[in-house]
Amino acid sequence: MNCRYVQKWLPLFVGGDLGPGKTAAVERHLKTCAECREERVLDQESLARAKRWLDGERVDWSETDWRRVVRRAVDRAADRTSPSPLAPWPYKKSLAWGLMAASFLVLAFLFIRPSGLSRLTGLEPARLAEMRREPLWAHEQTPAQDVVSMILVTPDSGITIVWFLNKILIWRTIYEKNDNF
Repeated sequence: MNCRYVQKWLPLFVGGDLGPGKTAAVERHLKTCAECREERVLDQESLARAKRWLDGERVDWSETDWRRVVRRAVDRAADRTSPSPLAPWPYKKSLAWGLMAASFLVLAFLFIRPSGLSRLTGLEPARLAEMRREPLWAHEQTPAQDVVSMILVTPDSGITIVWFLNKILIWRTIYEKNDNF
């Protein structure tokens, strides 16, 4: 056994609570290790002090003495009218739920109806203010071309191939035989 295991088992060894196999192993180690022997002496002294303290503290109280002490403790507890600052507040959950509901309503009001914010505060989003300064026709854009066409003519056979590509890249091909070649 090494010192780490022996020091782990020493308090049980000193108190006599260790099994016979481990007791023999600890005794063998204590014969060779001076540091663990010193640790055993310290454990024995602390156990002896604890036993002396317990023997000196034993008081044999009668039943009436116990009742008197318990009644005095209960009366002292009943006299306390100011709650402890660590005591739980009884309305904590209802306050939390109320604040959560109020914040939900405010966020819903802001995101669902942002124009309501401008009516309440007098502030407008920058894009709306910019549009009010310019006439409506200034914001119209030319429509983008929806279909792109590409015409290929083969020089040797005279076949004309027309490809039409729309916005989502689906193409149609039309073959025409050109007899001019």
